[in-house]
Amino acid sequence: MTDVFLFSLLGLFWGGSYVAIKYVVAAFPPFTGAALRVIVALAGLLNGTVPLWTFLRGAAVVLAGVLLLHAEEARS
Repeated sequence: MTDVFLFSLLGLFWGGSYVAIKYVVAAFPPFTGAALRVIVALAGLLNGTVPLWTFLRGAAVVLAGVLLLHAEEARS
């Protein structure tokens, strides 16, 4: 019984990610959408297992990458 519930929950999350990707691709450029996914994943890791400075460093790297990509697109 528990295995069926967990397998169904896995299918719900996995299928839900495809629906979310469909809407993100329609709303944001690809690199911005990827950056948003990374930021959300990092925020999910902030449940006490990852130090805050590690999260902030990762978020700064993602933000710098997004800004550089947007600057490159603006120059083109």
